[in-house]
Amino acid sequence: MYRIVEKIMILFFIYFFIYTSTTENVSKRSCNIISGSSTLQCFGMYSEDFSKITFNEILENLECVRCNLGNIPPETFDFEDNHLFTLSLKSNNITGLVPFTFVGLDYLRKLDLSNNSIQIIIPGTFKGIKNVVIFNLKRNKIRRIEKNSFSELENLVHLDLSDNLIIDIYPGAFNNLNKLRLLELENNKLKILQDGFQFPSNIEELYLGNNVLNKLQNKFKINNLLKLYLSNNDISVIPKNYFSSVINLKEIYLNDNKIIELESNAFNDLKNLEILNLNNNTLKAIPFDLFSELLRLKYLDLSKNSLKIISLYTPLPELITVNFSHNYINKILIPTGNVAKLFNLNYLDLSHNNLSYLDYVELYQNAPKLILLNVNHNNLPCNTEKEMISYFPLDNFSLNIDNNASILCNVTKNSNIMNNLVEIEELITNHNGHNHVPFLYGLLIFVSVFILIIGLILYKTYVYVKRCKERDLTQLNETVTHHTAYESL
Repeated sequence: MYRIVEKIMILFFIYFFIYTSTTENVSKRSCNIISGSSTLQCFGMYSEDFSKITFNEILENLECVRCNLGNIPPETFDFEDNHLFTLSLKSNNITGLVPFTFVGLDYLRKLDLSNNSIQIIIPGTFKGIKNVVIFNLKRNKIRRIEKNSFSELENLVHLDLSDNLIIDIYPGAFNNLNKLRLLELENNKLKILQDGFQFPSNIEELYLGNNVLNKLQNKFKINNLLKLYLSNNDISVIPKNYFSSVINLKEIYLNDNKIIELESNAFNDLKNLEILNLNNNTLKAIPFDLFSELLRLKYLDLSKNSLKIISLYTPLPELITVNFSHNYINKILIPTGNVAKLFNLNYLDLSHNNLSYLDYVELYQNAPKLILLNVNHNNLPCNTEKEMISYFPLDNFSLNIDNNASILCNVTKNSNIMNNLVEIEELITNHNGHNHVPFLYGLLIFVSVFILIIGLILYKTYVYVKRCKERDLTQLNETVTHHTAYESL
């Protein structure tokens, strides 16, 4: 024990020495070039210290570590021979930016201001860095995006404004961002978008998840949009033809909302859509023609809703994966005949529903490439498993059918007993026109409980007798041992 404590104390002192040494080095206001690179790393700097740095054409990256920059004044980075491509000021206690803060950084391509305390973006702040391509403002305290906040960044491709406190984006906030392809606005406080506001028309990926959007206005007139993330909001209704202005869309994520209704043709004109995620909403029904134009759909997730009936009548020739799990489905409408409406379907999840019957023959004819079928936690009778195993080819097919209603299996296994009970019930019911079935069931329950009690008593008695015999045998062995020892003396 002493050695263990001694080792722990030694490790503690080593850690303390390393930590204090590092803290002392970091606390020193210094800049050093990282060996073998073109990166200048500065420690403990203040905004006014940058004017003292001597730059040359070799340096391409500037990184500040544990600096205390506060409110950065104008022209802080305007010094001679400045050819910086990357400027990382993340986690440096920046509280504010003013116009002309970054003048002099003509070659800058990447700017990282994440994890600071910036509250507002003043128009004109980014004059002089029009060549920036990637701009990270994640994890700040920005509440509003004013008009022309980023208008100087005409070559910007990726803008990250996630994890802020944004409640309003004013019309014209993204003016002049004609090259923007990726806009991240997730984890903010957006509830509604201002009248007159439009997203840049060339965006390809738009992240609006984890906000409080409760109403979808027609703001997505984005011809090049490919991916739209609207998960974890308060959306309740998807209007008809809502996405008709984003016809090139390939992925829509509407999971974890409060959607109770999908209007007919809500996804009309989305002929290029490949992924549709509606997981964890409150849908009770889906329109018959909802997916009629989604001929390229590959992945469909409708799990964790309140659906009771689903239809597989809509031809979806490229669909590969469908998830209907965790609903209340008790009926599946499957077209008859060898029509193969789901020709490429590989994975179908129907687990955690209320299915008591599944026409697997017609299902397989409509989905001949099915390789995984999950029907766990349903009400299917146990003979279904045996029938399906014998029907499907085992070399390339996997069936999950565990944890179905055990009482149905017991009924199936004891069908003869049930038939006899039915005959007895009919006989007693017809005798003198009186129904004695309740009495019979009560008698059966009484007899069953009586037999269970007798069995329990017999078992307890057996255990008691066995323990007594073992105890007597042990005492006898001890007596013989003592006697033998006494005689030997």
